[in-house]
Amino acid sequence: FRRVLFRSEVEFDKNLREINYGILNGVYTIEREEIFPDFRKCYSDITIKFPEGESFADVIERIENSLKAAARKYKGENIAISSHGRALVSFLNKKFGLNIFRIDNCDYAQLIYDDETDDFEPVILPKN
Repeated sequence: FRRVLFRSEVEFDKNLREINYGILNGVYTIEREEIFPDFRKCYSDITIKFPEGESFADVIERIENSLKAAARKYKGENIAISSHGRALVSFLNKKFGLNIFRIDNCDYAQLIYDDETDDFEPVILPKN
């Protein structure tokens, strides 16, 4: 009989949060159109910021920086990171040229970090 113990530390990284929709945070889609009629442009052009918020390009950069920092900190270890779906999908789509619409709750993406290139290898996604 062999007993396996896991070391588990929980750290909070504010850079893994959801996109800041600015004045549109918490507002339903139909209301977003009334407040900011061009809000859909923020989805088609990732450099456009939501009013008083951030752009998807901002999100992608902060997610990637946080993932790399965690990979460097825990070099050689397996780590689990949790983030919001839209933020993670934006990163995966841009980084790996994917076209994912959403990731379901409790889904995962496996990333492998290469410290020599300071980059991630192609992503492994769960099968639907």
